[in-house]
Amino acid sequence: MSKNAKGTYVIVVAMEDEKNIRVGKLGTFCFQPGYYAYVGSAFGPGGLVARIGHHLRVAPKPHWHMDYFRKETLICEIWVLHDQKTLEHVFADSFLGMDGSSVPARGFGCSDCRCISHLFHFCELPDQAEFVENLLKSSPGTPKPLRLII
Repeated sequence: MSKNAKGTYVIVVAMEDEKNIRVGKLGTFCFQPGYYAYVGSAFGPGGLVARIGHHLRVAPKPHWHMDYFRKETLICEIWVLHDQKTLEHVFADSFLGMDGSSVPARGFGCSDCRCISHLFHFCELPDQAEFVENLLKSSPGTPKPLRLII
């Protein structure tokens, strides 16, 4: 990945036990065990490399909703799509349409848009093939995100 590549990403994390987590000003939520897919985009300085690098570390001073959540989870996979346009909202819609998907915290990661959430819960590891199928239905011609297993 080039140093300043821009695009949209998904971070898939696992949580072993039920946990109550305060997510900044959004509030405290009870998160169930399982897998969570978080949708984000990186168009600022440093692009995808900087943003994903930020999420790989546990932030000592949480800033984004995901920073609060990341302290309690383990990263399993990262999906990235290099593109000059943001596809966060299309990605979020694709997750909403997946079997077994639920919204654990309304407003998570999407305080700057009209999406219900940018965080989705699954009992099983989310299936990237099903995600891509949903993505292509809602946004034909969108390239398939690259899957990175951590």
